Amino acid sequence: MFSRQNTTCIRPEALAAARWWGDQLRGPTQRNISGDSTTVGAELTKAAPAADAELNSHDVTEDRIVQFEAKLAETISAQLNMPREYDVQVSVGYDPNKTVYKAAQDAGIPSAMIFFSSKTVMVIRDGEVKVSAGYCAKFVNVPMS
Repeated sequence: MFSRQNTTCIRPEALAAARWWGDQLRGPTQRNISGDSTTVGAELTKAAPAADAELNSHDVTEDRIVQFEAKLAETISAQLNMPREYDVQVSVGYDPNKTVYKAAQDAGIPSAMIFFSSKTVMVIRDGEVKVSAGYCAKFVNVPMS
């Protein structure tokens, strides 16, 4: 996980969210497409081994993952601190949303889509982070510690 230095202004919800997405890059990638499990990543899709092999072939180093987490946490924290009517959402449909894509690009991680399960949705609100890790997966709480 990225260094806690220089994170005094980063919200704990943003840190938890960024850590979860960074862990997806560390592998094995957590995916659940069945929707019948209560834990994140209880089932792996058939594509998971290929995606994990692709991840390793691009030399996504721990340093790059740390950079990705830092940028993502900074962006999410800024979004949480803005006046808003809705929760902050970070997701991958068939392509990553702008927040995920930009953080991956800034960290030098190519083709961010390949590394994340499609239809993953994370909802971030004050004091809570929840994720549905793939098509029809149930939302589960992401630990904030």
